[in-house]
Amino acid sequence: MKNLKTNILAWAIAIVLVIFVSVGISTFYSSPDYEECYRPITLEGPNVKISAEEIQEQKVCMDKNNALREAYEKNVFLIYLVAGFIALIIGLILKGNKIVSFGLGVGGLGNIIIGFLRYWRYLGDYVRFIAVGILLALLIWFAYKKIR
Repeated sequence: MKNLKTNILAWAIAIVLVIFVSVGISTFYSSPDYEECYRPITLEGPNVKISAEEIQEQKVCMDKNNALREAYEKNVFLIYLVAGFIALIIGLILKGNKIVSFGLGVGGLGNIIIGFLRYWRYLGDYVRFIAVGILLALLIWFAYKKIR
């Protein structure tokens, strides 16, 4: 029964650490305000036409919003990455308490994974491949160092 309690506590630390970083990001680094790029279109009659100028305005607005979103997601990615690596390193350094050490390590890996998932669409194929390889190596190394 004690083993079950310690496992639950370690996983709880990991989960709450991920939630803590997520809430911190949404509290202190809010998402940018995006422009509304579409005007309401009244569907009157069979032929609703949008002028080329309106289409161009919408494209410019959407491109601006996409650039804002990409910059925001990059910064959020970096915050998750830094927070994850800090937690992972602290988890690896701590020797006295295996529950806290494991919780911080897994929570750190969770933050790193969430960061990559949020920024995944902006990464190139080679960067994705290298990132997944590094993450796999980290997981194997963490399992070897911490779970014996």
